[in-house]
Amino acid sequence: MEYLGQVLSLSKQVINGYKTMNSVLVDTNHQAVHLLNHELYSTGMDNYIGQTVVDTIKGKPEFLSTLTPAQIAAFEANEHVNTKILYKKNLAQSSQVIKQVKPWVKYAIFPIGSLTMMSFLSISIVTLAILL
Repeated sequence: MEYLGQVLSLSKQVINGYKTMNSVLVDTNHQAVHLLNHELYSTGMDNYIGQTVVDTIKGKPEFLSTLTPAQIAAFEANEHVNTKILYKKNLAQSSQVIKQVKPWVKYAIFPIGSLTMMSFLSISIVTLAILL
């Protein structure tokens, strides 16, 4: 399993796993929950560069030399990822799914933070959309 990382289990033990980013839609009219978007990622991926590092590089370009060649290539091509980038992408894609399926429906999207889940041994960052 490529880029397997370390995550915390529900019992706060460090285990091998992946991080996930998920968006769900809560349909209160039909008392249903729908998965809008799912993204599996690892901080060990070649193109993963933490936001703190990205901010540092923007302020001090010489810091770029501390990255791996794969990270440098991803950064220079603007193809790097991190939690902030994936979070924004997840929100945009979730909003687009709702607009395509039910363009007339009013909804609100709420970031509700990180949840540790045992399914697929992952840490999930969940976004909640509620139909209004």
